[in-house]
Amino acid sequence: MATATQEGKQARALLKQLREFLDGKVAPIINKYWAEDSFSFELLPAFNVHNGLAMGSIYETGSEEQKQKWLPPMACFAKA
Repeated sequence: MATATQEGKQARALLKQLREFLDGKVAPIINKYWAEDSFSFELLPAFNVHNGLAMGSIYETGSEEQKQKWLPPMACFAKA
């Protein structure tokens, strides 16, 4: 089991990764998609952030029932 210090380091590393992704991939194109009221599907393969944040939390701390309910549809982006 991770200590609070390890969890803090992991959280900071994940936030750094998220910021780099948003700054590098999303920020340059988001205004175009916002104006068109559409979604940038070319970003989907890079959405490991989605897996790391939401799915990781459910995987690590969720009940077996929650894992069965949420992880499969989230993995294929049927639910967010």
